Amino acid sequence: PEGRTPPAPPRTVAIDGEPYRLMVRELPPSSDGQPRTVVVARPLADVERTLDQVAIALAIVGVIAAIAASIMTFVIVRGALRPLRSARSAAERIADSEDLSLRVPEGRRDEVGVLAHSMNRMLERLEAAQAGLRRALDEQRRFAADASHELRTPLTAIRGDLDLLQRHDLPDTERAAITEEMRAASDRMDRLVRGLLRLARLDGREADRPEPIVLSEFLAGRLDEAEELRVADDAGDLSVVADRETLIAIVVNLVENARRHGTSVCVTLERRGDAALIAVEDDGPGVAPEDRERIFDRFYRAPGQRRVPGTGLGLPIARAAAARLGGELRLAESARGARFEAELPLSPPHETPAP
Repeated sequence: PEGRTPPAPPRTVAIDGEPYRLMVRELPPSSDGQPRTVVVARPLADVERTLDQVAIALAIVGVIAAIAASIMTFVIVRGALRPLRSARSAAERIADSEDLSLRVPEGRRDEVGVLAHSMNRMLERLEAAQAGLRRALDEQRRFAADASHELRTPLTAIRGDLDLLQRHDLPDTERAAITEEMRAASDRMDRLVRGLLRLARLDGREADRPEPIVLSEFLAGRLDEAEELRVADDAGDLSVVADRETLIAIVVNLVENARRHGTSVCVTLERRGDAALIAVEDDGPGVAPEDRERIFDRFYRAPGQRRVPGTGLGLPIARAAAARLGGELRLAESARGARFEAELPLSPPHETPAP
């Protein structure tokens, strides 16, 4: 009893240099009242040996598992990235060949498939934009060639008349006739230049400040007494938001075209749904079926109308002006002559129209 070990929780101790697990428990006193204590010690060598073997086994298994996981990850990632490599190769082919008609392979329903579909949509838009740009450039080249040809004709005529006046002493009557020809040629050049400037202004998107305009009052102020204006019962207060120069380009060119090809001009204003319809009709020979769309080409003049004064720019200017206002100009069916209809969107109700 004097040297007994006090009770304590299990702990590891060293006995003769070896690790032991020690547990001390106090027992009930003996019959003679002496205190009793039980001390149990178990060597840990076998346990530590087993733990070392388990640690080695776990280390080996962990290394093998890590290697296997790495291989599986490489295979899975490689398979998952195969569509991306295919898309990259397709993108490189498109970039090298500059052929926007090529497409990225699709067929998958995952995120890679969605990406390929989005890339193909982008390529479609780029291809359409490229085709539109190519058409615009071709149109510009044709326009420049046509403009040069149209301007060269009156210039050649004026130059020839000047040479004739300088080299020969002509009678006053012939000199007056030549002078009148030069004046007509210069007037034609003036109309051509003004038409070209108006087209350039429309194509360049240079516009005055748009404002609400009452169409009935506007048309009444632009037409002569010889031209008839018909306003439908529900069209007296129709208004559009436009800059005046653009609206004038529509009306003036349509009316001048009708004057050149007919003896009477009738302008009609009516409502068509959410749009205002301005129709200009003449009593001329009309438009041949093969010319119905070509008359809107710049500088085009129908074979049967080439002796009629004009530049071939009026209808293209009117159509460009209508498109600029968000509307449309078309050739409509008519019982007599030609009927052109300009359909323009109406202004919002809260806008305050101006005459």
